[in-house]
Amino acid sequence: LMPVDWIGVLVVGVDGKIHLHKAFSDGEPDPIGQHSFVTDKTLLEECLKTRQPLHISDVAQLSQLSEHYVFLRQLLDRGRRDAIFLPVEGSGDLQGVAVFATRYPNSYRTEHLELLRNLGVLIGVSLARTLQLVESQRLANIGQFASSIVHEIRSPLATINLALEHLDSLDELPSNSRRRV
Repeated sequence: LMPVDWIGVLVVGVDGKIHLHKAFSDGEPDPIGQHSFVTDKTLLEECLKTRQPLHISDVAQLSQLSEHYVFLRQLLDRGRRDAIFLPVEGSGDLQGVAVFATRYPNSYRTEHLELLRNLGVLIGVSLARTLQLVESQRLANIGQFASSIVHEIRSPLATINLALEHLDSLDELPSNSRRRV
């Protein structure tokens, strides 16, 4: 339906920055890693504010126009020359941008923007559900970790408690020792 060599998902964090969470290049996970970007005075900020897809027909040319266009320069470094920023909103305060990019400048047409505009709501709902699952899994992992710590602490405490109960039951303890018990 449309040319896509690279796709990435950026999500606005509680710190106000936008974080690149996942990226794929030519259908394979892109080892670009997680990066955070300040949105102030960027095209990402414009996309989030207007809630409209934003087409960058020549990433190379536009990335040179402002020092704030750090993410565009990342795309350029990855050999991407044309991009569409699609704002996505999920449930609650979830805001993000799905980025579709290709190696060839001026590849995306008006019909591509219209297709993404129509799919934007569905992508937003899907992204929100995915992020909720990720958050649920993270919280479950924290819960399991806390449970294992509690177990590790409880075992020696139970032993100490048994020893104290035994000492307390002894009649021949000096009063000084009984007070300590």
